[in-house]
Amino acid sequence: MKRFIKHIQQPLPVMALACCLAFPGCDKYLEGTQLPAGTIEAGDVYINDNMASTVVTGMFLNLNTGGSFSGSGSSNLGYVLGLYADESRSTLNGNYTDIIFKNAITHSNSVYWADYYQKLFVANAAIRGINNSTGNLVFKNQWLGEAYFLRGLYHFYLVNLYGPVPIVLTPDYTINNKLSRSPVAEVYKQIVSDLKLAQALLPEGYANGYGAATNSRVRPNKGAATALLARAYLYAGDWENAEIQAGNVIGDNRYDTVALSSVFLANSRETIWAVAPRAPARTYEYGFYNGGMPATINPPQGPNSFDVYASANENLLNAFEP
Repeated sequence: MKRFIKHIQQPLPVMALACCLAFPGCDKYLEGTQLPAGTIEAGDVYINDNMASTVVTGMFLNLNTGGSFSGSGSSNLGYVLGLYADESRSTLNGNYTDIIFKNAITHSNSVYWADYYQKLFVANAAIRGINNSTGNLVFKNQWLGEAYFLRGLYHFYLVNLYGPVPIVLTPDYTINNKLSRSPVAEVYKQIVSDLKLAQALLPEGYANGYGAATNSRVRPNKGAATALLARAYLYAGDWENAEIQAGNVIGDNRYDTVALSSVFLANSRETIWAVAPRAPARTYEYGFYNGGMPATINPPQGPNSFDVYASANENLLNAFEP
């Protein structure tokens, strides 16, 4: 089975400028006045490959600093949705895990909406800036392809979490503030459009933040766009195109099954695209499901004695054949 998105133990190199460029908050200044020291005019951000790469690299960095790909317990997609769908069960009462498990979610518990739309703002700003750049961008296709890939990814999770959602294609807040929810079919149509653009722009192999070939799989390539495109077609009920796109990935010799001991290592051949943490560390999931729990637990101790807040639901275990 092919793995699509994983957290792995390999840091993603970023430039110091990435953090300030990747966040949506900004100040406006009067035309004709000098910008404060340490700031960059928006039009100059994409003047060369190093600057464009810094912005796009910052977008990948931000996948780990908050929201569904950060891994933290309050937003980890696999953890939260596993509880919501009763694949897992809570072991304690009243905490965040228990609220999700009991479907007692309120607007204050749902952290994804604002996070994805903040990330969409940055992706749209990058797409506009790179497309309008007058600089000599040697790796323009890579930067654009990565931005379109992320825009498709954000809309994909939004529509699956919330159903009809606004389709945001510009960083102009005066337009975005007036958007209404679009039908699910229209959202998928936009996702497919963005992923086809990413598919056409991204390289066959993997490239790093300098546009050079690499063995690291922490930036999406054409295969990653194709895999997500197959998934989008599948969820939209377009079986024929889903099969075609999935077949293209399955037939690519860059990807193959490996021994179980190697599946979750950096750059495993089962990895199509991975989200890299800032620095090597245990994955958050280790704490969710283990929390320092020993191999043998002696009563009256139980999993919750070791800060393990969730475990596999018995119904899920019993669904498997012997």
